[in-house]
Amino acid sequence: MKLKFIFQLAFCTLLFIGCSIDEQEDFLKDSSGIKTSEVELKAKVVNRPFKSKASGNWFFTESTNCNGLLQFSIKGNGKAIHLGIIDVEGVICTIPNEQFYLSGKYIAANGDELYWESVEVFFDEFGLFAGGVFDFVGGTGRFSDATGSFRSNETLIVEELDETTGQPVSGTFSNDGWGTIIY
Repeated sequence: MKLKFIFQLAFCTLLFIGCSIDEQEDFLKDSSGIKTSEVELKAKVVNRPFKSKASGNWFFTESTNCNGLLQFSIKGNGKAIHLGIIDVEGVICTIPNEQFYLSGKYIAANGDELYWESVEVFFDEFGLFAGGVFDFVGGTGRFSDATGSFRSNETLIVEELDETTGQPVSGTFSNDGWGTIIY
């Protein structure tokens, strides 16, 4: 028993003496790259199908984000794959029949946000926005580096016109979107 204890003590002493502080520091420096690689593997970016369905209201607002163009805001709710139940917020910047830009976000129940902006827009025979192609441009939480795109078909209903200009002032919208999201 005493002999076994002496061998264990001698082994531990040799092990302790054999490892210098410099060697331990070098090992830690070398292994830091391994930890980073493991994190990178866990953060694998995946191309996923995307679908959404939303509805709500749109209304004329004072132009704060549109550099002199007319500004409309949209607010609504719906559902989207990868987000669940969502709130929708957006801004439409336009000169009717000339220029149109739409940007916004989907807000998931857990607070993660997914940002999008229009790339191409389509109008119906009445000159109303009828849909478009949108790019995902990041967000918060798991969507912080999100990319991809989706197409949306819109139904806009004008509920109020400006009495002086005849321009739409407010109404409702509903849409269906489909595409691909990468995050």
